[in-house]
Amino acid sequence: MNILAIETTGKTAAVAIGNSEKILGEINLNAGYTHSQTLLPMIKDLLKMLDMQPNEINYVACSSGPGSFTGIKIGAATAKAFAHALNISIINVPTLDAMTMNIFAPDKIIIPIMDARRNQVYSAIYENGQRISEYLNCSIDEIIERTKKFEHEKIFLGDGVEVNKEKLIDTNFLLAPENLNLQSAKSVLLYAKKMLSESKSIFSYENFLPFYLRKSQAETNYAQ
Repeated sequence: MNILAIETTGKTAAVAIGNSEKILGEINLNAGYTHSQTLLPMIKDLLKMLDMQPNEINYVACSSGPGSFTGIKIGAATAKAFAHALNISIINVPTLDAMTMNIFAPDKIIIPIMDARRNQVYSAIYENGQRISEYLNCSIDEIIERTKKFEHEKIFLGDGVEVNKEKLIDTNFLLAPENLNLQSAKSVLLYAKKMLSESKSIFSYENFLPFYLRKSQAETNYAQ
């Protein structure tokens, strides 16, 4: 069983391929190029380096959001195209859930935060690998306030850390190191393997939908 994992919800475009036993390969690119320019060539290159054919892929795991509206759409469209062409299913992997795979710290509270702009973050709170809050779109101050009730140490990760670093340092939270901070296809792949037993997380290309958490600015402006 081979899984192709796609991550495009932030500035990093990443793809990974793995099977039930191990991660076979991963490519990450965070150089300011648009995901529409880089994603398909990265998949093609990774398949070539692994000496694999597209028809050897059994599932596509897609980081489904929240995150960049454009990035999510590019990743979802690519996942749908592969699933349709190969007649395989898509594993819907919530981005924040996948980010928790970056760090193994069962005795700590893990809090991924993604910069949602407008002084907001996308976030959720995790303990022992389980999400214990709803998915959040709120200010960093609200996240900090929500964590006060937990006695365990808290680790923050994500591109929202740099934007809100002053407040997080002032409160003496632990911050993930740079190499573990951002979204990765490897983490999407690892989380997808956990989800394979959950039929509710596996979709045909027609039924797979990304997860935006809030309306885009264009939709908000249109509604007004």
